[in-house]
Amino acid sequence: QNASVQASIRQLGECKAKDEIDHRLKALNKMIEDDRKEREEQDKKYQAISQKKAELEGTIGKEQEESKIDLEKALQKNEEELQSFQEAKNKYDQEILQLERFEQNERYVLEQIRKQIQQKQAIEKEYQLFKSLADTFSGKLKDKNKIQLETYVQSAYFQEILHKANIRLMAISDGQYELILLPAINKRSQSGLDLGIIDHYNDTKRSVNTLSGGESFEASLSLALGLSDMVQEQSGGISIETMFIDEGFGTLDEEKLNQAIDLLIDLSDHRLVGVISHTNAFKERIDQQIRVQKNGEQGSSIQIVD
Repeated sequence: QNASVQASIRQLGECKAKDEIDHRLKALNKMIEDDRKEREEQDKKYQAISQKKAELEGTIGKEQEESKIDLEKALQKNEEELQSFQEAKNKYDQEILQLERFEQNERYVLEQIRKQIQQKQAIEKEYQLFKSLADTFSGKLKDKNKIQLETYVQSAYFQEILHKANIRLMAISDGQYELILLPAINKRSQSGLDLGIIDHYNDTKRSVNTLSGGESFEASLSLALGLSDMVQEQSGGISIETMFIDEGFGTLDEEKLNQAIDLLIDLSDHRLVGVISHTNAFKERIDQQIRVQKNGEQGSSIQIVD
């Protein structure tokens, strides 16, 4: 636009006629007016653009400030949350550390308990062994006869004595009687040495308490002889060379008495047998005697008969 005005001014300077100059001058004025108007329009546009720019810059600045504030608030909130999380983490770390210590302590306690349980099991196992032995010794085994060890050992020896005694008893009783050990009446009983008798005449078993006086004497004599045989046989070097029998013969009938005397006479071949008796049969059949005679208030007198 300025270049056009300047060119018009140069052309105006070159004009020589008045009309041409006026014409040129009007055209120049119009160009200047148009230029002015255009400048004003440009200024208005510029002002509008500047104002719009200022408004935009203000809006952007405000939004940026608000965004900055919001961001700072968000950052502060995040910092607070992070601090809370860190505090919670520290708290949890402490709790985990305490739990680990507790777990370690519990493991130690558990290991000690396991060791104690193993020791207890070992003690219980040993206890069961000794208890079983003790129950065996005392005769307290479950579902077993209640026979104590002492009684069991005695019964074992007693069986040997009975075996030897029955040799004598069968001879004296003409094969009628045989001594036996009776089983325990029930499993609560502490018995085990109770004597019974077998009556071979009627094939029955019963207690020795059912024997008559004479039969009891025969059984007792047989037991005494069986015991002496057992002692001599198992004691090594011990010889029972003397035996004394005190009374009991008065309960025997004549036949049984003669059988008992015959047995004692047989025994006297290899040992000294002394019999204390008031029975006349002994006076008649025993050759060597020591007779004791009462003499009233003067006491007693002794007479040796051979």
